Amino acid sequence: MTTVGIVYTAEVAHSRYRPMLLSLNSVNVALGILLATVLGAYLSWRTCALVFGAMGIISTTMSLFIPESPLWLVNFTESSRELIAKHVRSLNRSEWLFAEEWDRLQESKATRRTAVQEEQEKAKSIFQQLKGKIACFFEPASIRPLTTLFIVFFLQQTSGTYVVIFYTVNIFRAVGGDDFGGGFDGYTATMALGILRFVMSFVSAVLSNVMGRRPIMLVSCVGMGLSSLATALFLSLNHVDTVIFASGGSVNATASAAAPGADQLVSSWWVLISLLIFVCIGSVGQMVIPWTLIGELLPTKIRASGSGLMVSYSSLLLFSVVKTFPGLLDLTTLPVLFLSYATMSFVSALYVYFCLPETFRKAWGKPNTGFPVLCVHGIQDNAGTFDRLIPLLPKRFYWVAIDLPGHGHSSPFEDGHPIEFTHLVYSLKRVVDHFMWTKFYVMGHSLGAQLCTFFSGIYPDLVVKAVFLDGLIPSTTPSDEYAKALCHKFDQYHAAEKALSQKTAPSYSRSDAIKRLIKNRPSMITNESAKALIKRSLAVSGDGFRYSTDQRFKLLPLPLITLNQCLNLLQSIKCQCLLIIAQDSLEKMKKNTLPMSYYSETAIKAMEMFPNFTYKVIPGQHDVHLNDPKSVAALVIPFLEDTQSSL
Repeated sequence: MTTVGIVYTAEVAHSRYRPMLLSLNSVNVALGILLATVLGAYLSWRTCALVFGAMGIISTTMSLFIPESPLWLVNFTESSRELIAKHVRSLNRSEWLFAEEWDRLQESKATRRTAVQEEQEKAKSIFQQLKGKIACFFEPASIRPLTTLFIVFFLQQTSGTYVVIFYTVNIFRAVGGDDFGGGFDGYTATMALGILRFVMSFVSAVLSNVMGRRPIMLVSCVGMGLSSLATALFLSLNHVDTVIFASGGSVNATASAAAPGADQLVSSWWVLISLLIFVCIGSVGQMVIPWTLIGELLPTKIRASGSGLMVSYSSLLLFSVVKTFPGLLDLTTLPVLFLSYATMSFVSALYVYFCLPETFRKAWGKPNTGFPVLCVHGIQDNAGTFDRLIPLLPKRFYWVAIDLPGHGHSSPFEDGHPIEFTHLVYSLKRVVDHFMWTKFYVMGHSLGAQLCTFFSGIYPDLVVKAVFLDGLIPSTTPSDEYAKALCHKFDQYHAAEKALSQKTAPSYSRSDAIKRLIKNRPSMITNESAKALIKRSLAVSGDGFRYSTDQRFKLLPLPLITLNQCLNLLQSIKCQCLLIIAQDSLEKMKKNTLPMSYYSETAIKAMEMFPNFTYKVIPGQHDVHLNDPKSVAALVIPFLEDTQSSL
């Protein structure tokens, strides 16, 4: 049920609600454990078995009335449009929800295998088909998310939360004997833990819809590590070295596991509180987010089988850590075990910080189901430049905003070599190859728009649509000035690298960094827009922050290319194009006062000859997509929704 439920939710839930619904898997698990704990405390095991058996029958009966996954029908069956539409309608009653999901399914169907490939697949033997399915797990697009999930689940299971939950009564009774005071014993403490975990699972479900996975996991792992350390310290001070099990593996423990005659230096309530904090904060992230990541990281073609693999792997780890706990207590002490849980929690925090990819908000939409859109920022900006625009655009697309090399969180180009415009274009190709996209849209601002123009001309069969936000082609160089321009470029880079090597980057407070960004921006930018950019623009430096952008980009790494070469490149573009020009930029272009040439009237006139090219002028300045995203979205949405172009 767990495997099928995760896959089914990932396929049928609308992108707006999918993260929270995936998190409800852990909420339901917490509810099941709480229910079993409460019923087990007051009913006999036979009665409990009858109750849970009845629930199983009810679940089986209800599953007969659940609509089939439309995505499964589209990708793995030859179902009619009417049947698919019926299932989509039953899952999305609202007209706007139905329209979005139906369009998403049509795009998914458009990227299916060709009829010839399907016939070839049918002609294969069962062994060949099985071999092909196994091979999918070893594709580059599958290996990385699988490896990430294997590590995340290993760290989850070895951090000790499930051990504490499984042996709750034993541990609590070992800590506080038969009574913590006020009629609060090991069983009532266990029920309290179940209630708290259920509540915290709900908190996690809500947070998963408004926060990234990484910050939730980081807070959870660090909190678990600190509470584990506190628990280990309290247990050691009270000389509680073990949990004593009755023969036959029953859950009875002695009244206290403290050493005979030992004094309790810490109230058993503090031990209880530290244990409750350990499980509760684990229920917010470490015990919940990995299950959400299954539906968000795995590619569609291995999601079902991959989810089953992850559940099996996690269950095997759970069985191992739970069953080895009593044996480990024979080899070491309970404080040492909690110290090991703290260590694994801190290791988890380090892995999350350095290795776990963020699946929330820097990629909007759903991987492998939404049609991809590559979003490229301008010079000395970062992926945050789209934070205010993309949430207003259709959710059925998969929006991927990147940090170019030397910007945001991306590493810079190596020293000693001038930064070349074409190297930035090539970085886009590396991103496309990583995602294994064969058809996609592009959207770029300023320098990002210029890069998208070049990419669309170099790879015309890959790009289906292009949105250029106040940028088109870079400044051009007359052919007879090439040598002089190249010499000037080299001298600039040499002087800049020499100056950068002789000074230390200044440090600012966060508020001062925002003020400097607003003040030094060539075009006007609002405080809200500056905050969107600053999130990925700063790196810690002493007691403050420094700008993380490679300062060599101040030299504008534009290509030495003639206007005719640019026009030839434009003629190679096959896709539909939308250029949105800020009114202020258009006026400066006519006066030849732009700080850099975002486009030229000659280029615009050339592209007007193409029936698939449109440009719109919008009130505002160069950063209008940040300052007034609704106005830009009003132009972008109709362009994206136009289905005249062939996918």
